[in-house]
Amino acid sequence: MFVERSAGRIRLVRRLFVLCGLLPLIALVAAAVWRQGATRRGGLESRIAAALSLPVSIGSVTDPRPGVMLLRDVVIGAAGGGMVSLSQLRIEESAAEIRVVVDAVECPPDAARVFARLARTWLEGEYRFRRDWVVDCGRVGWGEAAGAIPLEQVRVECVATAGARAVRLRTSGAGGGDDVRLRRLRDDDGAVRHECEARIESPVAAAAVARGLDLAGAPAGRDATFRGEAHLTCTSGVWSGRCTGVVTGLDLGQLTAGLPDGVDGSATLRVEQAEVRDGRLVDARFECRSPGGTISRRLLAACIDWLGCRPLRALAADDDIPYRDMAWSCRLGEQGLDLVGLGPQAALVADDAGPLLGPPIGTMPADRLAWLVSPPGLPVVPASPGTGLLLPWLPIPNAGAAPSARIGR
Repeated sequence: MFVERSAGRIRLVRRLFVLCGLLPLIALVAAAVWRQGATRRGGLESRIAAALSLPVSIGSVTDPRPGVMLLRDVVIGAAGGGMVSLSQLRIEESAAEIRVVVDAVECPPDAARVFARLARTWLEGEYRFRRDWVVDCGRVGWGEAAGAIPLEQVRVECVATAGARAVRLRTSGAGGGDDVRLRRLRDDDGAVRHECEARIESPVAAAAVARGLDLAGAPAGRDATFRGEAHLTCTSGVWSGRCTGVVTGLDLGQLTAGLPDGVDGSATLRVEQAEVRDGRLVDARFECRSPGGTISRRLLAACIDWLGCRPLRALAADDDIPYRDMAWSCRLGEQGLDLVGLGPQAALVADDAGPLLGPPIGTMPADRLAWLVSPPGLPVVPASPGTGLLLPWLPIPNAGAAPSARIGR
């Protein structure tokens, strides 16, 4: 009798051990396998891709502690539309905020396009993103852009309040670092307005900036850098505001590649002021300096025909003319175009033998710039990508401005 009761107790204890010990352990092991397995990784990829409206690929997922995920070998985007590759990022979630920590990331032009799309997605995602996002990155490089300086300690804050959403990018550095703020505001009547305030102290890759702004018609060159300030607003798709800045290492050959006649060389473009009102440039002051390169003889002849520039001596018969100094400043506004030579003897362009081209006498109509980039024989209408790009932005002349008489070419 006692032996039977002892055996029954042993069986009961064994069953309790299996139920209370082994089964929870098996459940924990299964949960750990699932959290690191393909099923969970695929679900997480789909969830993030739906939020960002971009394809997402994740190599592996681990959980260092509750509420924290560590993702490795992450790719955002696709080959055709630009990609961002991250070796590792940490995600921390709370009820009100999602925090992403990245050690380093490279931002070539294609990646800049993806980051710009993510910023627009956040600003427009009024009903998609319910929590604020904070991204901390230790270092942002610029790919193969040799002249650009990597950004250190970059923080991106994506926040929302009633009727407003904003993205702010800050970096640490001398002079206070860089600060870019984008805001989407909804007025009481439901109208949407976008605002941009930017102060970029560090030389950043100009090609990445151009690609992020979707300025496909304004290539800058791999080594070109940009720094400057901007204060812009956009209402109903029309921009207004002011900006200043400096582009260093501008590739003139790439910039003029789509024009009938071009220039080769490297230049520095300094924009003292550019004011845009209702989508058109109303006032701009800038200067361009290039220490040497080649310029098309036909382009020099076109400057004489369309802009009224003065030949300072006979042009060489070669198609491409080497120059050693191209320097000029320009004032462009509703009154027209004023060119001033900053080279030897106030020339616009000079070669080893001396000045080649002098500025025009007086103010020229601004639309002559569109004629300048038009193929020969079709000067008045937008006959080329260059004219199609320029005409919508050029200032509308005042009633007292000089008429744009056609000059034979």
